Amino acid sequence: MSVYYCIVHAGALATTGPIRPHDGSCGAEGDTIITAKLFGHIDQYAYWFIDLLVGTPQQRTSLIVDTGSTLPGFTCEIPKAHVGNHIDPHFDINKSSTAKWLSCDDCPATFRTQCREDKCYYHQSYTEGSSIEGYWFEDYVSLDDHDELNPAVMTKLGCHTSENKLFYTQKANGIMGMAPSRGGGRTVLETLFDSKENPVDKSLFSMCLATWGGQLVVGGYNATRHTYRSSVVSIVIEAFRSSVSWAPMSTDRGYYYISIQSLGVYPEDQPSTVKAVTGAKEISTDQASFGDAMVDSGTTYT
Repeated sequence: MSVYYCIVHAGALATTGPIRPHDGSCGAEGDTIITAKLFGHIDQYAYWFIDLLVGTPQQRTSLIVDTGSTLPGFTCEIPKAHVGNHIDPHFDINKSSTAKWLSCDDCPATFRTQCREDKCYYHQSYTEGSSIEGYWFEDYVSLDDHDELNPAVMTKLGCHTSENKLFYTQKANGIMGMAPSRGGGRTVLETLFDSKENPVDKSLFSMCLATWGGQLVVGGYNATRHTYRSSVVSIVIEAFRSSVSWAPMSTDRGYYYISIQSLGVYPEDQPSTVKAVTGAKEISTDQASFGDAMVDSGTTYT
């Protein structure tokens, strides 16, 4: 599996925005791809999120796109559930004719699961201190592009019965983990890659993150979108011409990570990717000083 981030310049930061702010797109190249709009803002929301269409008939729910975790889950309409108020109504599993609770024998092996009330129960904690818990179920899901209909695939999903801290107060209804899974569980992304319906040709995805919103492309990427409309990055584009610059990334630990080779401080009018920069100060070139860095779209921490 490969991941590529396409960053699109989208003008000055806004102080306020709509519920589903969006001002950038990345497109894609490839024979068969799936695209979906991303919403959110690095400052106003501190995350980007996607709309999923779940069940039969389809119900919309909003999920943070998180390459640092694997669990796909969202709030559900369940009596006595301790969940917050979010953008979309809670998913009502009783209104979906294709939904089915997972039995204890079908629990995903990659999550902290146990058997409760003859159903598969999960509990997931996150680095910033919040946590979610609930029950696993299976249903059809598709990425909502808002412009065209994407194919639906059957996959395992989490139905939150409890959420706290940031999960309780955030606008998005849940989280879509996109990290490489290990064991018996599969993410929504991996289901799209491996589905018998073959909705995409390549096990590749790209995320385009604009000031407000962006786009997720599954099955390809678009190199022509990887430009800033500024003199600084135009130097980089001129240097790379039409090629895409790739950095090796590993997945053997259950998440995406890269090795940091050096750190430098550069003049404001010069891009750090150009080596021969007047006035550049190299802080360190010792790779051992930095170690490995996790590639995590769900956090602002660096």
